[in-house]
Amino acid sequence: MTTTKVEVSKMDEEHLRLIRAGVGSFMADCARRFDRPGRLLDIAPQNHEGAAPYFQQARIETLDIDPQSGATYIGDLCRSNEHLIPAGSFDWIACTEVLEHVLDPFAAVREIRRMLKPGGHAFITTPFNFRIHGPLPDCWRFTEHGLRALLKDFSIVSLDQAATEGRALMPVHYRVIVRKDDAESVPDRVAPEFSVLITCYNEEHSIEEFHSRLSKAMHQLGRSYEIVFVDDGSADRTFAKLGEIFERDPKVGAIMDMFRNAGQQAAITAALCEARGRAILLMDSDLQLAPEEIPGLVEQYEKGYDVVSGARTNRKDAWLRRVPSKLANGIMRKATRSEFRDFGCTFKIYNARLVRAFSYGPHRLFSNVDLIARAGRRCEVPVTHYPRKYGKSGWTFRKLLKYNMDNMVSLSERPFQVLALSCLVFAALFCLRILLGYVVPIHILGSISNGLVLNAIAISLLITMGVLCMIGEFAIRAFLISRNLPLYVVRQVRRRGGTE
Repeated sequence: MTTTKVEVSKMDEEHLRLIRAGVGSFMADCARRFDRPGRLLDIAPQNHEGAAPYFQQARIETLDIDPQSGATYIGDLCRSNEHLIPAGSFDWIACTEVLEHVLDPFAAVREIRRMLKPGGHAFITTPFNFRIHGPLPDCWRFTEHGLRALLKDFSIVSLDQAATEGRALMPVHYRVIVRKDDAESVPDRVAPEFSVLITCYNEEHSIEEFHSRLSKAMHQLGRSYEIVFVDDGSADRTFAKLGEIFERDPKVGAIMDMFRNAGQQAAITAALCEARGRAILLMDSDLQLAPEEIPGLVEQYEKGYDVVSGARTNRKDAWLRRVPSKLANGIMRKATRSEFRDFGCTFKIYNARLVRAFSYGPHRLFSNVDLIARAGRRCEVPVTHYPRKYGKSGWTFRKLLKYNMDNMVSLSERPFQVLALSCLVFAALFCLRILLGYVVPIHILGSISNGLVLNAIAISLLITMGVLCMIGEFAIRAFLISRNLPLYVVRQVRRRGGTE
């Protein structure tokens, strides 16, 4: 392989000299205005002086992606570095000659904002008309308009142009000072990218292994996240185990204990009330689904889908569990008018805005049917299903029957519409039979026997009883709603910043 020597023009060298001089002047001005005791993060200053020669009172630390740079922290600015740097750590961040070299400047700016304290300042320089590398529109340039869009979540203190000497109409550098809003007074309450909601029921033997694998998978994902665990009235030491995990893992934002086993939908609803993330990731803790497959769902979610659902392949459940599930899936396909194959798989990612639009809570439980039916962009991802390692499933035949009935009710008017249409069709055919009987001889129901009358009465009674049961189901649910009783009650919540 041959290499081509790249000649650097005198104009390039002159522009680089002007850029470096401009950065030095800018940092000196920032130091005059802001230098005092505090923490300053200088991002990738390896090829120039950076902030160190100018800030004398601040404690200066560095971040760089190159392990050979000798930086204080080695990390990618385009990814969350929470495992290295907690949110709200720095009073100032210097980011000079960096944004034009990163693959995703929007992600880099989000990470800068995360690391800043509320009220903290960032000092940023960028070259004019310099193309951003990576999967972004080619038309993007570092212009004033572009910078204001890039820094829209900050208050812009100043945005200046450094002109080329002798060519005032051709600026070569922008120098920007931005400020993070004081309103975000609690850094660890800034919304993470993902809220991972985990429901548990008698999982004392699996929860430690599950948490370890989940944490590893989320850490490797490189995104900000929180975990919310809900113990759905377990009869073992599940909640005690969750307490131990809560004490040692700051990523666990909350743990909740229900007064009694209220069901998976209720437990998910309780977790949703604590979730702060911009996306909701649901999962069971029984190890029948692997946390290592989370990146596959996230990859699809980032393509713009509002709902990404796992579809279990080669299910390891008993046939008494699979048969009702198939019935439930058929009902939900009709209810949502989708082609989803496995609604019962809890492994899902939702756009949090879609979820919060339903105002789920103690009087309105979370429903897959509601969300999937109203999501225009949705997809399924095959996931591996493993045999249950510990204990047994909390889904009994009675619970599955109730779950199917809930889905039937979610169809609302559609069962009645189908029934009414069927009755109209049969009535029309019967009238047609009577009319044709006056014109031509017809052998269908040519004579009426006692057995025929008895069968007709029996069928009519069954249909009537079925309709009455459906009406009764709606009436009972309306009555329960009118009583305004909570569908679940939380015994205890432990969250970062206090216990309820």
